[in-house]
Amino acid sequence: MPTYDHSVTGEDIIRDALLLVGGVAENEPVSGQATTDALRALNNMLKSWQNQGLHMWARQEVVVFGVKSQERYKLGPASTDAHWTDEEGFVYTKINGAASSGASTITVDSVTDMTVGDYVGVELDDGTRQWTTIDAINTSTLVITLNTALTDDVADNLSVFTYTSRPQRPLRLVHARRGQYDGEDIPMYMEPQEEYFDQPNKTTAGTAVFAAYKPTLTSGTLYAWQPVNSVKQVMKFTSERPFADIDATSENPDFPIEWAECITFNLAARLESQYRQLDGQRRNELLIMADNMLEEAKMFDTDPGSWYIQPDRTR
Repeated sequence: MPTYDHSVTGEDIIRDALLLVGGVAENEPVSGQATTDALRALNNMLKSWQNQGLHMWARQEVVVFGVKSQERYKLGPASTDAHWTDEEGFVYTKINGAASSGASTITVDSVTDMTVGDYVGVELDDGTRQWTTIDAINTSTLVITLNTALTDDVADNLSVFTYTSRPQRPLRLVHARRGQYDGEDIPMYMEPQEEYFDQPNKTTAGTAVFAAYKPTLTSGTLYAWQPVNSVKQVMKFTSERPFADIDATSENPDFPIEWAECITFNLAARLESQYRQLDGQRRNELLIMADNMLEEAKMFDTDPGSWYIQPDRTR
């Protein structure tokens, strides 16, 4: 039977790179300091490749839960950031029977895919959404116990959103949609920040038409125009996430296996100046091979969809 489970670890990549540049002999172990230095160089290289703006495997679909009349949203994993999550982790349902202000339980249509500790957002009668966490779930009665009591009445059939965790800060947002949780998605524009700041009125709520994104250092800033006029509205984005760190040499890189040789040769090219064991010809050959492998990997790492050209509507 054929197998398809070949993988490489950080240790494999480092050793192979050092063998290429003569930094270690075939039967010689890699020293602890050499490993530490090479691992740092490896992480630095992979992080720098985030600038390429490709990497289809690192794209994820995310959902930002609209807040009525809110213009900006912080996107990151901090507890003070906006309520947002991976689209696959977004669970929605409806209230099944009204609940009164002060109640700490709600009955819903479904508790499928919910877990204790998840964030839960309950649409209130006053048109806001109250966020808290799930304290308990009764799968028989479909009753959710909330960690914070309701601050307003809740009518039957109002929406309930849940999710487990916030993603990492996006590097970029490359595609946008809007819609209600149970409706169709409508395309939104992704525009430069200047387009948002040039709007004369940024506070009047309505339907979100376009978004702009600033990847600030800790949590990115999402600008929505117009601000949504209902907490039923959600905004969905195709996000480019950061690559995960290789914290230990036993870990696999956050890359498809097709990139393994490319990563190895490019790490070797970076380490060569540290060891200087290659003559000029071999060094040039290594640099050329590393560049060629990177270009080949980038060519494969593209979306095979169609290209569309349209006029710039902002001019």
